Amino acid sequence: SLALGIPVVSTTIGAQGLALEHGSHLWLADSARDFAAALITLLQDEPRRMGLAERGREQVLARYTWDQLGAELVEYYESLTD
Repeated sequence: SLALGIPVVSTTIGAQGLALEHGSHLWLADSARDFAAALITLLQDEPRRMGLAERGREQVLARYTWDQLGAELVEYYESLTD
């Protein structure tokens, strides 16, 4: 979703291990009440929603493309042979 420029609301567990920041790249909510409130807030606040979508897309394209992940994997494998 982030790569497509769609704003994301996720649980902390759902975003675990990703280099994403709450309020910058996505919105984190761990309870049903907080999740619903986040959705309502983003639906009512277009600038915030669009900013979240834009920054989320930028982060995903910078960190999680096949080229980027492949380069990191090659670097890791090369470090094992040093």
